[in-house]
Amino acid sequence: MAETVKKLYDKHFKFRVPMEMSREDEKDYNSCVKCHLCLKRIYPDSNQIYQKVRDHCHFTGKYREAAHSICNLKARKPDFVPTLFHNLEGYDEHLFLPSLAKNGENVTSIPLNEEKHKSLSKEILRYHIPGKEDGKTRPFNQRFIDSANFLQSSLQKLAKNLPKNEFNYLE
Repeated sequence: MAETVKKLYDKHFKFRVPMEMSREDEKDYNSCVKCHLCLKRIYPDSNQIYQKVRDHCHFTGKYREAAHSICNLKARKPDFVPTLFHNLEGYDEHLFLPSLAKNGENVTSIPLNEEKHKSLSKEILRYHIPGKEDGKTRPFNQRFIDSANFLQSSLQKLAKNLPKNEFNYLE
């Protein structure tokens, strides 16, 4: 499973796409007075964390809108790949938890109590922070999440509402 996560990282997270801005994007940026992420006003002489910056998609390079510097930093690419298990905290975690950290690998959790965990994360690899030359690295994790925590009803009831031709396989 870790090999699949490494492939996902290489395909979707590793590269850095440069920002693309058209003339209209430049006009929009220059005239913008509101952060599109928090919807608060951008003041021209604000301190550094509330400075006006160009927010763009790091996957496509497409300019979105102007934002506060701090809001833009909070909206960065995730450093994990979610792996969903149904009923993880109720039963399944006991099946694979011992093998997650068998070689002293770094596994962290958000515990509900001594036996149940809301989420488990395993460090798959470490990557260099783009633009930083100080050698600092950041972990890239596989995060195991219980899908039952997000359901409004039982999985059986929800599956009955779905037409047979709508069952798709996920990779």
